[in-house]
Amino acid sequence: MSAHVWKAGDLAKCVALAIPSRPTPSRLLRLGRIYRVTSVRWSVGDQCVAIGLEGVYSKGPLRDWHAECFRPILPAEAAFTDAMRSLKPRVDA
Repeated sequence: MSAHVWKAGDLAKCVALAIPSRPTPSRLLRLGRIYRVTSVRWSVGDQCVAIGLEGVYSKGPLRDWHAECFRPILPAEAAFTDAMRSLKPRVDA
């Protein structure tokens, strides 16, 4: 299970098209593509098992995607962002 606590609005990068318990790869997902999470379904112990994705709709009852097929795209720490903004461009003299 993923250690990330998924929530609607998160960005998720597809890292696998199938999991061992459902080995048929999805033709709706694209490996390496980044999707926005629209919904989250939880199991026992607040462990995420499935996420809904914006713009990717499957036909039938399965409208969610297994969370282990995705990795979160996390924002940079504020201190890192501030440090990068304060850098001056290098000028050759």
